[in-house]
Amino acid sequence: MRSFSLLIFLFLYIPVVVIVVFSFNAAPNVSSFTGFSLSWYLKAYSNPLAMEALLNSTIIAVSTALISTGVGSAVAIGLLGVSKTTRAIVQGSMMIGLAIPGIVIGLASLVFFSSTFSGGERLIAYLAGWPEATKLFSFGKPTVIAAHSLFCTALVVEIVLLRLRQLNPTWLEASSDLYATRSESLRRVVLPFLTPAMMAGGLLSFVLSFDEFIIAFFVSGAKPTLPVYMFASVKRGVTPELNAIATTTLTVSILVSVLAYVMIKRSQYKA
Repeated sequence: MRSFSLLIFLFLYIPVVVIVVFSFNAAPNVSSFTGFSLSWYLKAYSNPLAMEALLNSTIIAVSTALISTGVGSAVAIGLLGVSKTTRAIVQGSMMIGLAIPGIVIGLASLVFFSSTFSGGERLIAYLAGWPEATKLFSFGKPTVIAAHSLFCTALVVEIVLLRLRQLNPTWLEASSDLYATRSESLRRVVLPFLTPAMMAGGLLSFVLSFDEFIIAFFVSGAKPTLPVYMFASVKRGVTPELNAIATTTLTVSILVSVLAYVMIKRSQYKA
């Protein structure tokens, strides 16, 4: 059994190791390794298209994390005051959102935004007499943020709810006995208790949005994210420059994921 697990582990991670190693390859191809060099990292970081895509991904990931954390935490806290049936229905809906394949969400987002933009443009053009309104709406960072926030919010809700289940009800009773209002109890008792879980949910949302490709491919338009840029570039062949970009993305994802894991563990220990 251990040998089988080791084989699976090697099958999954050896290609990743190869990409990392060949990102430092001095040769201009990935068929042979001739020595270590940072030249491909320098070339990648001086590529304006790659840097623009990296900036787009960072802006989208940060925005998605902030929106998902705020909305998801508010939904989770609001579920405390509803019946078990309502809570189960909302949680079930959230889980369905997490289970839907990315290609379905991407296609649905594309159809929704296309219909909305078309209708909005025609309405503004009709009401304001502005024919140029057809150029008012377009796909870009806002559409990717909206689509990514859809499933990331569901993730935050589940993480915060797990933390809320550990909340001692006597703390809220004690807060009420001390004449604290609901808003004061929320600000001084509930939110500090939920902070580690909220931070963990935000960090995981950042990672999921930063690395996500399928949905962004459908709705990014002329502002591609880094995964979309890499997909377009790999059609021309895999180069050490792409390996350098992939290694950078991998490093960011691992660091943020580890930080999220630490925050989740911290919230468990402080329960």
